[in-house]
Amino acid sequence: MLVRNKKRSMDALARLFDRYRKHGDVEALGRVFDRLAPRLLPVALHLCGNPADAEDVVQQTFLLAMDRADSFDATRRLEPWIAGLLQNADSAGRFGFHDVPPGDHKLSADAKASMPTWQDVRVNARQHTEIEVRLAGGVTVTGVVTKADGTSAPGLHVAAVPDLDYNGHINEHGTRTDGSYLMPWIPVRRFAVKVDRRGRTLASRQFDSPEPGVLHCDFVLKDMTTLRGRVIAASGRPLPAWFVSATDSTGEHYLGTSRTDASGRFRLRYLQGESFRIIAYPGDGSPRHPCVERPGASTSDGEIELRVPEAAAPRAAITGRLTAGGIAIADAEVALKRTGALCLKTTAAPTGAPARRPSRSRRSAALRRTPARARRERTPAPAPLGRRCVRPRR
Repeated sequence: MLVRNKKRSMDALARLFDRYRKHGDVEALGRVFDRLAPRLLPVALHLCGNPADAEDVVQQTFLLAMDRADSFDATRRLEPWIAGLLQNADSAGRFGFHDVPPGDHKLSADAKASMPTWQDVRVNARQHTEIEVRLAGGVTVTGVVTKADGTSAPGLHVAAVPDLDYNGHINEHGTRTDGSYLMPWIPVRRFAVKVDRRGRTLASRQFDSPEPGVLHCDFVLKDMTTLRGRVIAASGRPLPAWFVSATDSTGEHYLGTSRTDASGRFRLRYLQGESFRIIAYPGDGSPRHPCVERPGASTSDGEIELRVPEAAAPRAAITGRLTAGGIAIADAEVALKRTGALCLKTTAAPTGAPARRPSRSRRSAALRRTPARARRERTPAPAPLGRRCVRPRR
């Protein structure tokens, strides 16, 4: 099968724009502007009808292309992509679509700091349709969530709600790796922005009468604690896939839950307080009946070690042999999943001497023979005389 090189199939303008997108090459972007601006100017002049406005629209198109550079597919041509950006609203709010087939269409419009709108449009053959679209004012909330030490706080849930006690949200977004978030399309009314993790609110802020536009709302999470530790059996072997939960000193409010890795280690993040009650239970267990608990845990204890009695952590083993057509297969990953519970994915360790990896020709021959052998095993034996033998359909 012939595989084309994506870089060679890329046109010259796309390669230049891709250099700007990946490496910030401003000179390459200038060469793209010099080659595409004369081609886009007649289109902008047809939309605006004024040479001065047409030049402004072309400049705004390239600014928009710089902002949306990450969404460009480098395997496609650059000129149609930028020409599509040119059809957006110009500085006077005008827009246009050409070669539209007759019939019923739905026009959608969206802009920053406004609510999106949809409008039904009927287009007749050989007729110019002029419409006016009105956008309702809205609020776009953006900001950064950081910890007290200045580091970013990724993986948190940020939501805009009518009230802090409201069970639902107007809009939501998760914090990125740098802790930033963006929530558009919020109506101009009283609302609150809260940061939570697994249903537990970490910070919040109320806005009674926001102005339409972009609203910056940053959060600094103070008094956040991270607990680390291990869950092991009494004999010292690690216990993977166990759940570890942190509650307050009374045990009534859950503050966070984590899961142990293959070495039995866990990490509980974004905990508020100084003293916690730590409990551990298996994947098919319940936090109401933990196998081990430790009251009064804090960060001053260092790494917390939870020892589970051997009776509560039974030990079992599964061994086997992996073959294909009678030939042992090495360098394969074997996963174990518990039925009705979370996946206990692990790689089976080899027992005894490692199997010799057969040559490619022997493996291919074995895999070719396997389907035929399987079909012969599925075929029933001939029935006795006087009885009808029904063979299954293939």
